[in-house]
Amino acid sequence: MHSNVYLNPRPTLGLRNEFYYSPDGTVVFQVDDQLFNVPAQTLSERSPVFREMFAKRPRPMGICFRLTPDGPCQLHGRSVPPPMRGIQAGSACNYKPIHLKHTTAFEFETLMDSFFHKIDGGLLPTPERSLALLRAAHQFEVDISARLDALTGVLNATYLPTTPATIIGALEECTADPEHMRRALECIVRRQMPMSGAEAARMSREVRDGIVKARDRYFRESQRSSCVDEADKAEVCADAVAELVRTLRTSRETGYDPIRGRGAGLYSETFSREGVFDGAAVGAQLRVGWPAIARLSWE
Repeated sequence: MHSNVYLNPRPTLGLRNEFYYSPDGTVVFQVDDQLFNVPAQTLSERSPVFREMFAKRPRPMGICFRLTPDGPCQLHGRSVPPPMRGIQAGSACNYKPIHLKHTTAFEFETLMDSFFHKIDGGLLPTPERSLALLRAAHQFEVDISARLDALTGVLNATYLPTTPATIIGALEECTADPEHMRRALECIVRRQMPMSGAEAARMSREVRDGIVKARDRYFRESQRSSCVDEADKAEVCADAVAELVRTLRTSRETGYDPIRGRGAGLYSETFSREGVFDGAAVGAQLRVGWPAIARLSWE
């Protein structure tokens, strides 16, 4: 079985999340040690990953008769109309949550903030939540393109000029338009200090090679007699970075995956007989190819 598949026959019952455990929720997730009870329909509408997750839920609808430490399960003794194909009553029970791997409770909470309008154009998130939203949105294939300018602005204000690789790595991971990396790329290209090993490790080979090429062009052309002041040097840097951004965009359009260094491939998501969500089986082709994780499992 794939190494990312999560098997835990008796997971510890988590604590209810302070903000996203609603009595009106229709699906319970456990992330780290926290339980989230949220409307499945909203998640399905916003994320193709959640939509497939719910559609491939293997067990039929039923009634949960378990008793919790706080008394009867919220679904005890009553049936619940299915909000969509594949969701069963037991999945809205604390004893049968959907377990998400390779995401943190903080990241999942931030993603829920974006779904339920706590993060929008009028309320900028913190730098930490900006990074968390980028990671979670990529993992669950949520379109946050309308928020990228605001998120990048927060990251630029926080991490430039000291740690531009933090911004580049985060934006690469979520396959954002390379244009959003422009200021961070300019910061690295123009500075005297070369990239460190730690910085290089946060980037794809394509971006690293592109930065080396852009720096070579910048320092070569900035030494010419025609480049006499800072404005001229800034223009040379901008041209070098613009060429790098165009190269990265072309690579994206032709199917090159800058994170894995190859074209997007095939992946599938099926369930074993034990009800475990298996991202390693043979199957369908989606937008981004093989996902970073086998995202979940059920008890």
